Amino acid sequence: ALSVPCVPSPPTVMRPAHPRAPPYDARTIGCQAAVTAPTLSSQPRPASMPTPTRIEAGLGATTPARPAATSAERSVVAGLGLEAGVGWLDSAGGVTAAWQPIVRGSIGGARGWAGRITVGGLGTDAEVRAAAGSAQIHQQLAELEIVCSFRAGERVQPSLSAGGGVFRARIEGTGIPDPSTGITTSSWSALVTAGGGAAVPIVSHLALAVDAHLMLTWPYTAVRFQTVEAGHLGWPSVLVSAGVLATF
Repeated sequence: ALSVPCVPSPPTVMRPAHPRAPPYDARTIGCQAAVTAPTLSSQPRPASMPTPTRIEAGLGATTPARPAATSAERSVVAGLGLEAGVGWLDSAGGVTAAWQPIVRGSIGGARGWAGRITVGGLGTDAEVRAAAGSAQIHQQLAELEIVCSFRAGERVQPSLSAGGGVFRARIEGTGIPDPSTGITTSSWSALVTAGGGAAVPIVSHLALAVDAHLMLTWPYTAVRFQTVEAGHLGWPSVLVSAGVLATF
């Protein structure tokens, strides 16, 4: 018998089969796109800057109102004012001085301008003496003024004022040596004044006020005994007053 040599067969290489591609699914692709989309823009984004707003003035634009003056910046004449005081009234025509109660009412703004009414009277009588007799003079006045106050908010606030009104003098004469020869008469005159003053705030809405005014009356009032002029009023006269000013 013949012996046949055994030849080994070559090894068989088994390659795994490729996995079958999954079936096309639109929902899966959309989901993957939704998940992976944020990873494409993962870099930090710069902070957004606010867009400046442009304001233009026009017919319909409104301008901001000026802030109101604070209490520290207000003038002492701001608002409604009421002043009560006493005045010293003297004339340069040989007539003695007299004390007069003075009442003032005013209305003004925070920046220092005001209108004011001044009334005086019911005080002591002035007097004139001469060889032929004597006379007692009762004086009254009323005027409307314009006032300008400076240095609003300061400790001392000066002011200037000017105005006009009426002046009344009632004269009671007494003759010498016969008192029955005296005559009582009254006269009215136009009045013009100009002067200045100052106010010192004490507390809120309360201040001390002083004023000095030069007064001229036309026609001026003359006091005569027979044909001799013994004195006259209002050409000129000086009124100096001091009082307490309250504002509301």
